[in-house]
Amino acid sequence: MKNKIILFLVITLFLISCDGQFIIPFDEFTYAEYNGSLETKELISDAPWSNREDFASVVFKDQIWVLGGYNRSQRGDEDCYKEDIYKSLDGTTWDLVSDSAPWKGRRGISAAATDKYIYIFGGFTVDEKTGDRGYNNDLWYSEDGISWDTVKPVDGIKPHARSEYGMVYYDGNIYVFGGFCQIRNEVGYKNGPTYFNDIWQYNIANNKWTKINSTMPGKRAAFGYCVDGDGIIYIQGGTYYEALQSRRGNFDPDVYNWGALWSFDTKSITNTTDEIEWSALDTLQLKSNGAIDSDRVRVRESKTREKHSLSFYDNKIWLFAGKSNSSLSFSHEYKNYSTFYYDLNSTNADNNYKWNYDSEGAPMDPRFGYSTLTFDDKIFILGGYSSSGPQNDVYSLSLKEDN
Repeated sequence: MKNKIILFLVITLFLISCDGQFIIPFDEFTYAEYNGSLETKELISDAPWSNREDFASVVFKDQIWVLGGYNRSQRGDEDCYKEDIYKSLDGTTWDLVSDSAPWKGRRGISAAATDKYIYIFGGFTVDEKTGDRGYNNDLWYSEDGISWDTVKPVDGIKPHARSEYGMVYYDGNIYVFGGFCQIRNEVGYKNGPTYFNDIWQYNIANNKWTKINSTMPGKRAAFGYCVDGDGIIYIQGGTYYEALQSRRGNFDPDVYNWGALWSFDTKSITNTTDEIEWSALDTLQLKSNGAIDSDRVRVRESKTREKHSLSFYDNKIWLFAGKSNSSLSFSHEYKNYSTFYYDLNSTNADNNYKWNYDSEGAPMDPRFGYSTLTFDDKIFILGGYSSSGPQNDVYSLSLKEDN
């Protein structure tokens, strides 16, 4: 009888509690509302480009462009890997540029643009007609989004194939860093992904890739990243191999301050062979030996966020929603969707206090695998995977008048 009572109590506690929170039926669950310093506007809930995640967006010739991606809800005759391209002047009205780009359907891609060309690199490609699939290290470019060519470097050297990496353009160079792939052998792909911590520079004028003598703080993929107007690259979070084996998210214990905001100054690259280090802009991963205020705790708990976004806007680094870097496909915990910004204008000597807790909520429905860009003095958030599945909506964010 005693054992039955104990079993009853255990089952009851399991049913009413999860990580210290009472279970709420899914149809009754609500996320915290966004009440931060950004004015949020949903421009369109159903854009003509279909629902997708892991796609690329870029500003090119004063328009917003959407390229490729993946819709996990499409199966059978429907093509879940996208090779279409759309553009928009305002994020509301969209024009189809191409429905069959030659780089075929691919996901985990990023894009960069100069005044003359759009570039996309790598990603994971599936040709639905032939069944061919694999990770890529090709660099494509186009001046109109219709006709595309591949870059053929003068010496044939290229980065390793990869997906879910970072990619930015600054001052005549494209930078590709981090990411992951699965390496093919004679029987297919080996078990488990291979992660990267390298950084490559493609000089457009010289048509040459160069591996920079620098290593990212930990091999990682699906991290947030952005570049500011001075060519400084910022990264935060992401995932690595062992994180997938955890239930609630994890960080690489071998990397000092894994979840910190890290920076890399592209202007520090010279012709010398000296190693260039990344700089940690905060120490929020470290456990506090004394009192620490709740805002700092919230930022620190976000260190295991992945498939999220960093945006450079108003001289701040904005940290937006993502998912846990565990095996969970979605997480309802606030630490994965709350909003923060790192204030580069701040004169506080303690970099930790340059982080600001903007809101427990997210400006859009919590999601991951979406795309962000800055255009027309606004941040645009496009698509991604939310708790209700893949999306094709567009939000614009701008500073409130009283900020």
